[in-house]
Amino acid sequence: MSEAALATKGKQSEHLMKRLSDSQRRSWRWLSFFTALATTLMPLVSQAENARLAVIIDDLGYHQRGCRDVLALPGPLNLAFLPHTPFAAQYAEKAHQSGHTIMLHLPMSNHSGARLGPGGVNGRMSHDVLAQTMRDGLVSIPHVQGFNNHMGSRLTENRPAMDTLMTVAAEQGLFFIDSRTTVKTTAQQAAREANIPNLRRHVFLDNDTRTEALARQFKQAVRLARKKGLAVLIGHPYPETLAFLHQQLPNLDSDIELIRLDDELLVAAPPVPSAPDPLPEPVVAEIQEPAVTEWCPWCTPDHDRDDQQRSGSVFQPDHAVLLWPWESVVSGSYLY
Repeated sequence: MSEAALATKGKQSEHLMKRLSDSQRRSWRWLSFFTALATTLMPLVSQAENARLAVIIDDLGYHQRGCRDVLALPGPLNLAFLPHTPFAAQYAEKAHQSGHTIMLHLPMSNHSGARLGPGGVNGRMSHDVLAQTMRDGLVSIPHVQGFNNHMGSRLTENRPAMDTLMTVAAEQGLFFIDSRTTVKTTAQQAAREANIPNLRRHVFLDNDTRTEALARQFKQAVRLARKKGLAVLIGHPYPETLAFLHQQLPNLDSDIELIRLDDELLVAAPPVPSAPDPLPEPVVAEIQEPAVTEWCPWCTPDHDRDDQQRSGSVFQPDHAVLLWPWESVVSGSYLY
């Protein structure tokens, strides 16, 4: 705006103020003060008061070095072990003693046909076989409190199969994290309808293990935690990832809290009341997510090729946070 225009605007404001009574002028000044105050504080109140970051490390159990190096990271962390693998039981026990949450990383069939390894589940299994395979996987790992999908771009689209797995989760008292390896997943919806405490993955940390890519994804998870109160970040025991987290986790800003997912999602069972008082309903993190109509920006390797091509043509990672559908997750401590 030019100096002449500013001068004209100032004279108009001065003329307006002269026409107002004393009480009107006082009201006008107070209104101006509170408007300026609200404009100043708006960026501060738009961020969540408590920014919580849940870091999940997937694919543990095959390699001792990866399991050992993960336990050297500051926590708490959420460690997802593959069933029936050589080092899963041993390091799940150690991780539990170190204060980390233990999860079953359940292998599920995928569109690329990648091998699942022991304990994998697929849509050709009957209801009973599917359920028993998951139970056997849980037995192979001590202290499991939740599970997520390993691969699974095919099976998580199979709603009857997801219903079967959620039946097992309900009987075992587990929470579920949807890794979202396909945008057509039905897993989280199945969990919600089965009253399974659940959340979804928001950011994959290390599809690209270059330092600048890791930093970009990590910053995005932190931004999301500050904006919405909670972010779920999934990484893997790659040397580059663990070295990056070894540097970043001890230096998190004071407003970012690392959390255990069981503390966030699971509520200790209350004592059974004397009859005839009814048992209280369990507190469940409830997800209300609209149908996904866009393609996932960070496809995991088991995503089919067509999905990858569509994803690459539509999304830019730096802007992906603006493209996620809003969720409404309710628990005892946050509205997300």
